[in-house]
Amino acid sequence: MKNWSDLKFKERSILGLLIFIFLLALVFVSYGIYAQVPGFIWVIQGGGAGPDSGHGIDVDGTGNSYVTGWFNGAAGRGIFLARYNTSGNLIWS
Repeated sequence: MKNWSDLKFKERSILGLLIFIFLLALVFVSYGIYAQVPGFIWVIQGGGAGPDSGHGIDVDGTGNSYVTGWFNGAAGRGIFLARYNTSGNLIWS
């Protein structure tokens, strides 16, 4: 003999799970529609023979990029701050 109260509970649980899966799928689909992958405007590679590490990037109001970090080179270890213009050309370091 079936226990109807358990069956109704299972039906509610299954319906709730289906609604959750539908909403989760809706979030992923809407994220995929509105998410944009940024394109590269320019790329610069830097560094030397030793270990180097960039630690910060910022952009000012005119589009210049500032990069900070540290390096290990033949002369020893140090820090750097570099400025690049909107075309990716090194302005100073």
